[in-house]
Amino acid sequence: MKHIILANPVSGKRKGKIYAIRVKELLKKHNIDASIIMSEYPKHLTKVAKDLASKDNYRFYVLGGDGTLNEVASGIVGTKSEIVVVPARNG
Repeated sequence: MKHIILANPVSGKRKGKIYAIRVKELLKKHNIDASIIMSEYPKHLTKVAKDLASKDNYRFYVLGGDGTLNEVASGIVGTKSEIVVVPARNG
């Protein structure tokens, strides 16, 4: 299984990128190699998740709010990929 962190950079009071790096560091401490992909536009993570999940099994660490989670969930429907929710909200 491959590991990808999908993050919304504006989540968590615009600290989404910083949080994604922290999650990557935490995973590395547990010998899990993960890449980070940052959302660039609305529905971007849906496309990314769909494209990746159609080729292989992934564990997606979704960092953001409910909209980000919804995007990724929509992209992996019908695949064997998994989601780990890492909340990062604006409030």
